[in-house]
Parts: sequence; structure tokens; C-alpha cells
Amino acid sequence: MKQCHGTNAAPIPSILLVGSSVDGGGAENRFRLLATHLFGGSATAAVLRATRLKELLPHSHVIDLGWAGMKSYPSMVINLRKHLKYKRYDAVLSLGFYPNLVAFAATFGLASKPKLILTEITRPFMETQENRSLVRKAMLNFFRRSVYPKADLFAANSIDGIEESVTHYGVERDRTVRITNLLDFDQLAARANLEAPWREAPVICMVARLDRMKRVDTLFRAAALLERDRPWRISIIGDGAEGSALKALADELGISDRIIFEGWRENPYPSIATADIFVLCSEYEGFSNSVIEAMALKTPVVTSYCSSDAREMCGQGAALGFEVGDYQGLHEQLRRLLEEPELSQQLIQTAWRYAHQHMVQESIPRYEALVRTVLFRGSAR
Repeated sequence: MKQCHGTNAAPIPSILLVGSSVDGGGAENRFRLLATHLFGGSATAAVLRATRLKELLPHSHVIDLGWAGMKSYPSMVINLRKHLKYKRYDAVLSLGFYPNLVAFAATFGLASKPKLILTEITRPFMETQENRSLVRKAMLNFFRRSVYPKADLFAANSIDGIEESVTHYGVERDRTVRITNLLDFDQLAARANLEAPWREAPVICMVARLDRMKRVDTLFRAAALLERDRPWRISIIGDGAEGSALKALADELGISDRIIFEGWRENPYPSIATADIFVLCSEYEGFSNSVIEAMALKTPVVTSYCSSDAREMCGQGAALGFEVGDYQGLHEQLRRLLEEPELSQQLIQTAWRYAHQHMVQESIPRYEALVRTVLFRGSAR
């Protein structure tokens, strides 16, 4: 560990972060924020895919592990293992399934082994069940059962991520910890003001991949029950395999003139910030980063009960909820928000307090405490 200046200052541990990339959505943004802020930005970041590294992490020490397709995983493990032999770290913290595998394999059997913190960024069992390939499903389950219990600490950003890892993959509960998402509000607010979004009526916004798991059809069926003389629009930000089917459903329901399919956008935040309602309809989620972003941008959230965290936030009054696939329940919540401005304001105030715990000023000290804790406890068996 590096000694901080000052006699009473705690030493700074030497940390290696392992992630898939710094360029992308929620998981990549969390990795990028950790590399920027954890222990004052002193951690080294090892990335599987080296995209926009100098642009997005200009002041960090970054290692390109050299991803070039699935066949490159053995070489990435070798590259990381060589680095770990050359430079000793107090702890390795990896984010997500594939980075977890690479970090575990690279540290396995090292004479001077750093503490290993593995994290899940989704619901691992539900994600595996969604896979249609029986071979791939068996592989994912095998690796998770083989690797996850051997971590010195296992972390997840959702209640269900922890529960599924304990129940299905043999992780010891006393080696688990729930971590927050990471949100840089100043960065988010700046991006939300970059452009003026389309708007001419109350807007219901959804940001999602257009696939079955996201259940965008639930929103369309709920909207079809809204009064036709009420001015409202739906903005769908995202693309995917279900796009054509969803456009056909909008035609069938007679609401295609009310829906804008915006496609994938690198910066959806101006639309989220000025929407009247943000909706999540997923069958399941770990912990949706887009929901926290909408709350931070002071847009009222309506979410399906797609996770224990979703039920928790609704129970605390930070969002309105409905059962997965219950378009009538979603319709009722949309109607309430469109007709009751005082309800929207109440949600905004409660949601802001809920989102605040995920902002970097609050979250980074918790991550640092997590690292310090694992450095002073026994290793996994």
C-alpha cells in the first residue's frame, strides 16, 4: 500500500480494476467512474476492449488486454497474469461476468495473490435462463459455480444479484455485499443540456433495447387506453430485433401517430430530462441505471416490479410500480401522473433523495470502504 501524506492518513491500497470497456452504457460507465475516482484515481484499469481509452480515461493508467473475439480470452488471461507478476496489487476488482473470469484465471495460483473482488452487474441466474442455447446456458452456470464462491468478496448492485448468486452459485452469504450504482450528476446534467429535444405535448419516454425482455409492448397497450383527446406522445430511444413487430403493434392499436421511434442515441439525456414520465417495463433487471439517471434528472419514474430493488424503490415512494406485463396497471399510473401534477412533484422530491445515494460523492467512499474491509479479512477457501 502507498502511504498517504500526513501521519494519521490511511494508506492507499494498490488496486487493479478489470472491466469489459470504458465506452458504452451502465456497466461501462460504472467502470469508468471507478477508474476516475476510486482512491483519487490511483487504480490501474485493465480493459478487455480498448475503445476510446485516451478520450474517456485521459488521466488514468490503463492496460489494453487485447480482445479480438472469443478466441482471444486465453491470451488476455496470459497478458493480465504477466502484469500481475510484474506489479503486485493489494486487490483486484472486476466488473461483470467475462471480466470476472479473466480476473479469476489470471490470479489463480499466483505466489503473491491479491485479494479478489468479483462483482455482478445483472441478475446472473435470470440472465442465464434467458439464453436459448443449452450449451451456452450450461457453460455460464458451470463457470459461475466454479469461480464465484472462490472470491474473497462477491458484490452485486442489486438485491436479486446477491440472492441468485447465493442460491444458485454457492456464494457464501457472509462474503457478499450489495453495492450502489455510480452516477456523476454534474456529467449527467451537462449531457442533458447539450441539445434541445423534440417536444410538443406531454412526453412518455422509454430507453431500452427493443427485445422481448424489455416488454415495450406493455407500454403501447397501456397507452392505447389513454384518452385520445389527451395530448401525449411516446418517445422510444433504442433499437433491436423487435423494432418491426413493435411498429406493427402500434399500427394495430391505432397509436402509431403518437409514437416516435428515435433509434439508438449516444446521448439520450436531453429527452429523458424534459420528459414528463420515464417508463421501465422489463421482465427482469438487476438494477437499472437508466432509472437512477431519470430520477437524478427529476423525471418521474414508473417501473415494472422487475426486481426486488424496483419494489423497494416503489415502497419508498421514489417511483410508481406495476406488475410485469400488467398494461392496465401501467395505464392507471400513467393516467395519475398526467392528471395529478402534485403527484409528479412528490415523486421527483422523493426520487432525488433515493438517487443521491448512487452519486459518486456518496458511492465512492463506500467502494473504498469495501476494498479496505476485504484487505483485512481472511481469504476465500
